[in-house]
Amino acid sequence: MVQGANFYRRRLYQAIAPVYAILPFKMTDDQAAELLYWEMPQDLELKIRWPMVPVSLAVAAVFYLTCGLSQARSRAMPDDFMDSFRTLFRVVDRDASLTPAQAMMRMLLAPGAFAPIGKWILFINVTSVLRYFILMGVLNVLLRRWVRDIPRDAGSLPCSGSMGVRSTEMGRSITALAQIARGNEDVARILQTYSRDEIVSAPKSTTSAAPFMDALNEFLAVHGHRALKDFEFTSPRFEEDPTPILAMIRNYLETNSNPDEMAQNQTDRRVELAHSIRQKLSGGLRWRFIEYLADRARYFIKLRENSRFLHIMAWYEARKKILRVERRLMDLGRLKVKGNVLYLTWAEVEALLSAKLAWADVEERIRARRMRHVRWSKQTPPKTLNIESTRQPVAQHESHLTGQGASPGVYEGTARLILDPRVDADIKPGEILVAPFTDPAWTPLFLVARAAVVGVGSYLSHAGTIAREYGMPCVVNVDGCAARIRTGDRLRVDGTEGIVYLLTDEPESNEDSEGQFQ
Repeated sequence: MVQGANFYRRRLYQAIAPVYAILPFKMTDDQAAELLYWEMPQDLELKIRWPMVPVSLAVAAVFYLTCGLSQARSRAMPDDFMDSFRTLFRVVDRDASLTPAQAMMRMLLAPGAFAPIGKWILFINVTSVLRYFILMGVLNVLLRRWVRDIPRDAGSLPCSGSMGVRSTEMGRSITALAQIARGNEDVARILQTYSRDEIVSAPKSTTSAAPFMDALNEFLAVHGHRALKDFEFTSPRFEEDPTPILAMIRNYLETNSNPDEMAQNQTDRRVELAHSIRQKLSGGLRWRFIEYLADRARYFIKLRENSRFLHIMAWYEARKKILRVERRLMDLGRLKVKGNVLYLTWAEVEALLSAKLAWADVEERIRARRMRHVRWSKQTPPKTLNIESTRQPVAQHESHLTGQGASPGVYEGTARLILDPRVDADIKPGEILVAPFTDPAWTPLFLVARAAVVGVGSYLSHAGTIAREYGMPCVVNVDGCAARIRTGDRLRVDGTEGIVYLLTDEPESNEDSEGQFQ
């Protein structure tokens, strides 16, 4: 466990004390918390605490000695350099002597002293986030200082349009699967008319669906380790249950969204803005420095997304080892129901394996923990704990909700509230995705939607990153959006200002869900 980190109701929280140690600036608890969420406090005054400068330099030196090598080795690599992590995944999977915790430790923290940099996934992820955050901050400051009348999205747009981002490639792959399904009458009929419980088994027993199933298996070979809640051991992976993927393919049957076209549109906007900035700066050193910062930021955005795409394999491997133990316990009669092992501690699992505990000893504690899990899952976790905030909470009005703009632009359309894509992933072309949270496995929904409103997150969160790649407005950290907004409500999403306007309280017909950009 990282120093100062602890769990509260299954959520991991980090103490703000390390922020004070790392940064020798005067700041409030609110500002320190915002920095930990990778948010730039608007009222931060860079007043130096001189006695803390030596401590901060020492911490920076330790960080560099720990992560500097991975920083240097990963600063200019091809898109596929981390694919060797899959080899490590297979090696760990075959090692039956490793416990789930040991498997995660091996994959995330100890892949080998002389292992290629592509296997040091967690270090790459941590350092790429830090570098991206710094580059974006410097880029925004310089653009506002050097370029007059610069658009609000000037800092984010030059850093979008990164090809090779794995989470966006997932959307492209699902689009390709939808095209295969659209051209196969039997597969299209199954996806459009069968229930969610049937769409997994029905294509397998349909001879004409063989090409589609082959393509689906190829997709799962690459993306099967993902889940709709990546960091939860209770969440089935797509390889185990592809129902959410098939439901997303069904959405795509109704749309002609082209991810390549969307990405190209964003690239065209970026090139146009870059040309405008270059003209205003008259070329020269300032323009070259801006171009360098934007190029580096795009690279580290891609590095961050791709390293997260792969390090989720560690959670999947731990889940696989846990479920293998569960099968042994069920064969021995010491567990009765699939999934129960996920509500036991590893010490309790070992006690069951050694017959020190039996089913009767753990039945009640499993039931109680399952109920607690359901109860906590329905609660919105507090953003901070034990911090006496000096700021007034953001007031949510009858006519609009306020959050943080994560991707610029304005779009007006019909809301589609999705609480859990495992249960309901139906979204019509042109609707506005409203969700309490998102993670990379939700990416395909962004190809059908035209704007997004998310209850939690920051500018650097997955929702904001993917929305900027696709050029769609997105507002994150919108407190209470899942409670205030219903499917069918008309919304105007202003991703530039971070405001969601509620245009009506009465749900409208979903027959005409197409909205419009403004």
